Formats: sequence, C-alpha cells, structure tokens
Amino acid sequence: MAAFGLARDACVVIHAGTTMPIRRPEVIGSQADGVRFAGPYYMLPNIGRAPSAFPGETISPELTLTRLSDVTCLPGQIALHRPHAGAPPVLLMESLSSEWHRHGVYLDKRHDDAFALREDLREAEYLPGRHLYLDNMHSPHFGHFLADVLSMVWGYEAARRLGVGELGVLIERHEAPYIVPMLEACGIPARAIRRVAAPVRCEEVLFATRSFLVQGYTTPVAAATWTRIRDALDAGQGPDKVYVSRARVPNRRLLDEEAVEAVFRQRGFFIAHPQEMTIGQQVTLWANARTVAGSAGSNMFGLAFQRRLRRCLLINSPNMVQFQELFLQAGHGSETSLYLGTAEGDEVHAPWRVAPGDLARRVDAWLAETGAAPTVKKRQPARRKADDLALFDEDFYLERYPDVRESVRRGELPSGRQHFETIGFVEQRQAFRFDQIWYAASYPEVVREIGQGNFVDAAHHYAAIGHLAGCQPVGPPRQAAALRNLGRGKRATQSSVSQWSKGTAEQDAAGALNGHADGGYHFHTGFETDPWWQADLGEVASIAEIRIFNRLEPAARDRFMRFKILIGAEPGALVELFRKDDGVPIGGADGKPFVWKPGRPATGRFIRITTIGTTCLHLDQVEVLGP
Repeated sequence: MAAFGLARDACVVIHAGTTMPIRRPEVIGSQADGVRFAGPYYMLPNIGRAPSAFPGETISPELTLTRLSDVTCLPGQIALHRPHAGAPPVLLMESLSSEWHRHGVYLDKRHDDAFALREDLREAEYLPGRHLYLDNMHSPHFGHFLADVLSMVWGYEAARRLGVGELGVLIERHEAPYIVPMLEACGIPARAIRRVAAPVRCEEVLFATRSFLVQGYTTPVAAATWTRIRDALDAGQGPDKVYVSRARVPNRRLLDEEAVEAVFRQRGFFIAHPQEMTIGQQVTLWANARTVAGSAGSNMFGLAFQRRLRRCLLINSPNMVQFQELFLQAGHGSETSLYLGTAEGDEVHAPWRVAPGDLARRVDAWLAETGAAPTVKKRQPARRKADDLALFDEDFYLERYPDVRESVRRGELPSGRQHFETIGFVEQRQAFRFDQIWYAASYPEVVREIGQGNFVDAAHHYAAIGHLAGCQPVGPPRQAAALRNLGRGKRATQSSVSQWSKGTAEQDAAGALNGHADGGYHFHTGFETDPWWQADLGEVASIAEIRIFNRLEPAARDRFMRFKILIGAEPGALVELFRKDDGVPIGGADGKPFVWKPGRPATGRFIRITTIGTTCLHLDQVEVLGP
C-alpha cells in the first residue's frame, strides 16, 4: 500500500468484501400478498435476477482505490482513459453507476462493448494535480447524490492516508445547496471541490468503489460516512413522530397525499417536506425522530441519518417496491413495515393512491405495536380574523384552494380575500403560508412541546397559544432582489414549425421573448404529441419566477391548460420542476398570466415548456425572471 502514494497507475484493496444482514419488512394492508419487486437488480451473487423475497443480507465486493493518469472526464459521469499514447480511449466502468449506453449526450453506442464520441475532446481543458472522482449522472437528484456520490467519499481520506498528497474532488456541475455542506461534513474542504461543467483532461484521477450500490449492497463503510454527516449536521432537537411527504415531488405522485397527511397529522406527526428544508434541518429531523412514516423513494433516504429511530412505515406504490430504504437501515436496530397502495397503470412512476380509511386503521394498529399510541388532535381554538387578514396572501390562497381560484376566474368573486372574509374564515381555511421551519427555529420551546405530544405541529402551537403570546407565524419580510427578465431577446427554439410559423424553429420561437405581450401568438408549433418551446438564457442563471402569457382568443386559449416546465444546464439534461394538470386555461395580457415561483430559486440555462397531449403549442410571451 505504501507504494500507492507514489505510483501513477495503480489499484489497491482498502476494505474486504462484507456481508451485511438486512432486516426484512412486515407487509401490512389489503395488498400484503401482492408484493412484486422493481428492478434493476445488482445483488451478488445473482446480478440481474429478480429475488423471490426481500433480501436477508447483502454481499459487497472489495472496496478498491484506483489511481490513473491521463483521464478525460465529461459531465454526467463519464470518464475515459488512454492506457498509452495513441491508444483509443477506454470507458472506465469505475465511473459509472448505470449502464454506460444511457449516457447519450457524448457517446453513441456501436455495440455492447464499443462506442463513438460525439465531440472532439482534443481541446478539452487540462486540469493538473490529483482528483477523486465524485461525478453524478443523475444530477441534481438528492437520492442519487446520497447513494451514488457519498458512497465514494471514503476514498478521500483513504488516499490521504496512503500519501497521495494534495487532493481535489470532481463533482456534478449543478450547485444543489446540500452538496457542499455534506462534503465538508465528510472532511472535504470547499476549496478542494471542482465542478465538471465541460469536458476536462485530468493529470490524475482516483476512483473509489462505491460502498453502497442502489439495488445492490451496503457496507459498514457507507454507514460510517452517513453517521459522520449526521453527527456534524444534527442540531440535537426535533419531533418524535415525523411523516415525510412527497406532495412537492412531481413524479410517482400519491394522489391521496393530502388525505394521507391528514391521517398522520391527526395522530401527532410532524409533516415534513424535505424539498423546503435545508440539509441541516433534514438531518436533524431524521437524527431525532423515533417513529417515521412516508411514501417510499428518495425523500426517505434520510433514514441513513437515523440515531433514535425505532420503527419506520413505508407507504409504497406497488410498481416501485425496491430495497434502498432497507439497505439504508442496515446496522441499526429500527424495524420497517410496508403498506402498499394501488397504481394507475404499470409504469414505474405512474400516479398511485391509497384508501385513507384503511390506512388510518392500519396506522393505528402499527402505532399501538410500537408503543406510540395514536394521539387525538386537540381542537384548535378560533383564530382572530384580524390577525389572519393582516397577513393574508392572495397568491397563496388562490393556489391552495382551486375552487376559490375558479370562482374568481369566472367573476363570481372579486378576490380570494373577499372569500376568506365571508366564508373561508368560518371554514377555517388557511389565509397565508405558515412558515413552520422559521417558527420552530425562532421559538425553541415549540419543538420541545411538539416532541412531548402537546401539539401536533408548529401551526397547531401558533393557533392554540402562539398568537396569544405574540408569536409571529412568518419571519420579517426579506428585502427582495430586483428581478429582471433574463429571457428577453435571448435565443429560443421549438419542437416543430407550422404554416403559421415565422421562419425557422429558432426564428419563430424567439418571438415569445420579445417582451411585448398583446394577447396574440408569437410562435406556433405543428400539431403533434407533447409539443414544446425552449429558451436559452446563454448561461446558467438563478430563476426566481416564470410568467407564461397565453393567447386570449377563446378558441385558442383552451389549448394551453395542461403543461410542464423543465429546466437544466443542457438541453439533454432537463429536469421537470413543475406540472399543471388541472385542465384550467390561463390568461396573459389581460393581467392574469400564469406565474410559477419555485420554493427556492431554480438553477439552469435552458427552460422548456411542454404541452401535455396531442395538440399544437402557441403562446404570446414567456418571461424568465431572476436577479
């Protein structure tokens, strides 16, 4: 091993392969006999073969550290090595977390063991020094970062111990806010981080075998990494019972999520939306919870950070029963139960639902077994109307209550505020966006009393006693940065042209970025399935808001009701961030454009708007706002 620090091309075994016991889940509910597993399957020794039951153990390979010179790294988790001058490039399987032919941005598959490059890489930037490879093809995806990237960070300290010397790390190009804090918690300083935003030719690259493989295995090394992150970021206090919601996640939607949240809220659970929390808040939540429930998926990957957890209930789409959550709990004493819903179709990410009444009965029985008996929610006292009106948020109210929004659109009500004053307050509707995270952080006694079961959540505390004590439900308004239209005058393109188009796809699409909304159309695709329009901001930017101005002619405006918004740093790496699927048309130059504001600013260069269905897409204007 001592020679590794001096060698140019070498590989050394750092950890022997291990067998980790896995605690099988108890399946509850009416679908208990119908469990079917979703692939792919990477479990040793039967790679590719679907198991007949939940695994009772995992077998990991040896964990090696490989050091190679003259490696070209491409964005999206592709690394190429030339063994010697003049040799053809070799695709390094060490860099991949999925089948290599899925990397269609830079590679063309010729046959199973050969590829061709789509770009000439001879002019790639040269990067001197040594770097540990931590790129991610699924960027920006929290679950894959935790599983695919953090499972390799053990190589950083291993390399330093072997005398490699100064070492940087190569990571994904997207600047997701959780990346740097988690790497720093693992002992990697921010100054060592280099983002792979374009092809780069590296003097030396180190590759560490993954200590955790999705649908494959887990190891004590992976558990040690997550424990280190937990100990660094845990603030030390949080609710005992937590329900982790997927309501803010667009794919594999649980159609009954609101009713499911109500089931757990009524039983004293804190309702958490991980996408609205900092990584420190998420880790603190997981580290201190004793009882956790939630829809299976990456939002439950926080199980890796558990400290006090006793039992976990996974609510699963029957199309997506996998083993990640079980692997993440290996080495801990917590137990897992599984409740299956029913899916609307066979596709893995198809929407699905549960029967809330049946779920409630099963949850009560499950809680009784855990010793966390159901808590009957205390009736909230009447709020003071004047307080709510002082904080009333028209945009929030119309977004939260579609029936009110529709009444306002039809002219039956002048505003959401009018509805709240006359009807909504009596119906105990929410008048503003309550900031649970800020409230709990500002009034520390709230978290303690929630944990003791005195209140269901921070909103319950505020309604019961907080407002009487002068507590504020939201923080002071922040000085908003002035927003400008980042898209005005920029380049654009679209999926097709039609007889109503003006010039090429690029020339026609650019009309929606001229800044002049007049109620007509400024581009027009052909009639096709899922037509799209796309803007290029010229560089990666922070996007605070997108405004879409529809055509206003009655026959035309109804064609644009169901659509989705995708954003990314490259056209081939767009991520769906929003989907509107309610069949309600939008306005535009009449003062009622559709406005999308992400919970936190989105980051990207390309913005694509896709109409769902077979139709044509024609809009007036699109404004992309940012600082």
